[in-house]
Amino acid sequence: DPFSGDDAARELTRAVTELRLRGVFVESARKNLLLGDKESRPMLKTAAELGVPVFVHPQTDPELHKRFSRTGGIGRRYARGTINGAALINVVESGAFDEAPRLQMVITTLAFGALMLVAGFGNGQNIRSDTPALARRHVYIDTMGLHPALVRTAVDLLGADHVLMGTDWPIVEEKSVPERLARALKHSGLNTAEQQMVAGGNALRLLGVS
Repeated sequence: DPFSGDDAARELTRAVTELRLRGVFVESARKNLLLGDKESRPMLKTAAELGVPVFVHPQTDPELHKRFSRTGGIGRRYARGTINGAALINVVESGAFDEAPRLQMVITTLAFGALMLVAGFGNGQNIRSDTPALARRHVYIDTMGLHPALVRTAVDLLGADHVLMGTDWPIVEEKSVPERLARALKHSGLNTAEQQMVAGGNALRLLGVS
């Protein structure tokens, strides 16, 4: 539970030091709380100190789900992405990255709208002037969907060293992943070194495997 304050920090420490986990998977929200709120700060600071990445999972907000569901499956996913994106913005704007300067956070493609706002409107009213640099330093994106345009856009925003190829949605059979991955990377316009980073090199480095 990322919102349980010092209890979350202690459990994360146990998971990493005793169970040897290489990262933490957390919910982006809990009722009225968003990642970045004071209740989540001990966990975020501990993750940074331990050098493990925080994967921020989309969450279903009852009100948004009800409102967006009438537009079908895409609307339901967009509702989840909205909460995921709000968590990213809250972490940036709340100063959580200042408290945890080594924090590395992975968001999903569902939060792409927030990532583009953070990157493209960093000098707007009430938005920190260093926001684009903060995102570039701390944020990674998991490119759900294996779509060349999404991969290219993520690389343009964050750099090829901050993009992780993901296969969570649509969930695909293992045997089809290499073919789809190769096709997506080929049409994304990345060079060989960039393709290798996105395909697996970045994930291995982020998790401390290589």
